[in-house]
Amino acid sequence: QVSATEYYSTLERMSDNTGMNVPKSRSHEVLRMIHQWRHLRNLKQSGVGYAGVDANQPGILAVKCPACPHPGINIPSNWYLEREKLWLYKVFFGLDANFHLTQFNVSSEERDPGLNKGWAYMVDNHVLQQFIAIFQGQWPPEKSDCSDHNAVKLANHCGDHNLATT
Repeated sequence: QVSATEYYSTLERMSDNTGMNVPKSRSHEVLRMIHQWRHLRNLKQSGVGYAGVDANQPGILAVKCPACPHPGINIPSNWYLEREKLWLYKVFFGLDANFHLTQFNVSSEERDPGLNKGWAYMVDNHVLQQFIAIFQGQWPPEKSDCSDHNAVKLANHCGDHNLATT
């Protein structure tokens, strides 16, 4: 397995290894092709593309947590009828400050359209922009009351100048 840059430079060298007639760089097109291929592979592996990709619902490509209770899958469908065993099916959420999911800025949706459209872990960009417009500037930035956690202190501090969402 090699990186896309190494793969593309190998293709260029196979085309002309002398360096006399260097072909025009098509590395952006190769990266876009890889992006589209990964997206199609994700649709195929999830088994959701058979009715047409426009029929997909939001969140359909997100991997369900295998430890979380899903009625009819890993817990009985009638789990709520057994009162003495309800504690077995309770969801426990343990959160830490190491969760990291980002969405990069793009120049415009028309110029660089997203392939995912809210089918996995990020919501649809149009829905997100509508939500932000409703609540824009209505709350101050949150300050943590944790004593001394670097992840919390640096959460809104560095490396987010090129990101739409963190």
